Amino acid sequence: MTEKLKTRCKQGLTIGGMLLAGLLVVQGVSPCTLLQSCGTRGTSGSEECTKAVSTSPDDVLVTVNGTPITRAEVDAELLAAMGIRGQRMSKSDVAAARAELAPRAIEMLVTRTLLQQAADVEDVTVSDVEVAKAIERVSSKLPAGATLDDLKRSLGMSEEQWTAELTQNLRIEKLLGTHGGNLTADPTDADVEAFYAGHPTLFEVPETVEARHILISVDRDADEATRAEKQRQADAVRERLMADNAESFEAVAKEASDCPSAARGGHLGEFARGQMVPAFEAAAFSQDPGAIGPVVETQFGYHIIKVENHTAAKTLKLDEVRERIADRLQAERRSEAFEAYVSQLRSNASIQYADESKAT
Repeated sequence: MTEKLKTRCKQGLTIGGMLLAGLLVVQGVSPCTLLQSCGTRGTSGSEECTKAVSTSPDDVLVTVNGTPITRAEVDAELLAAMGIRGQRMSKSDVAAARAELAPRAIEMLVTRTLLQQAADVEDVTVSDVEVAKAIERVSSKLPAGATLDDLKRSLGMSEEQWTAELTQNLRIEKLLGTHGGNLTADPTDADVEAFYAGHPTLFEVPETVEARHILISVDRDADEATRAEKQRQADAVRERLMADNAESFEAVAKEASDCPSAARGGHLGEFARGQMVPAFEAAAFSQDPGAIGPVVETQFGYHIIKVENHTAAKTLKLDEVRERIADRLQAERRSEAFEAYVSQLRSNASIQYADESKAT
């Protein structure tokens, strides 16, 4: 569960970014933008973010308009980013991961500090009602089965720390909401139609089959006699399915199949071409829905296949995806507005790293 709570984008989220990311997702800003600020001043991310590594938690790695960011804060970010994975990693792997993630953690904290400072300057406040609504909103974005208490534990936060963090994030969210300009305006019908016309492949839905199967498995190094016996077993299973008053395919699959899908009555779900081994795919895509096909041999053994549904390839119509396109365009514009605003804050800030050559 904590793995899901800590991996909201492929770069890995960090502690303050966790709650802020949830709010930004709702607002339409990609949480990954918090980790992409390296290089915004015209240099490469690795060069930009290389910082002097110290050993004391009190050492200041960077100051942002006079506000220090310490190694302890960066370490907290890294621990949250690695989460349970860090507990399963060797010391050398942890060290390598920390070296890779530290620059991103530092830059995320720089960005966050700039936003907090801007919220202070503009005297941005939030009410208890806004906090309550945000709690409901964050709860709705958690993985199935996860709770707010799980989130707090995964972040190592007390109730007071979590509330303070959430309140700070709400202030930042409100700040960002006032600095979007025209970029946050709702996309027009013309915008949506232009995107649809310009990205036709995004709306192509491939041909798919939904199927069940029963597998009589055969070891790859089995001799001919063993293979022949396994095929006889598969033929016998198929005869059971074809008999008058036969048991259901699902019931026979649960009893006879060697595939883990047996627990689901042999159900494999829906799949497109290229997802199954060739012989299996050829049989599944050529069978009529509802029919029990002939025994099919693959490298895994012998299969009896029943196709549940066969859906032809199609292109989604504009009206089917209009809302989805509008949401995407809105999210992209808000992300652009966020990045532009943060870039402006950085250009007007004094950011002093431990390595003075990297100061701005």
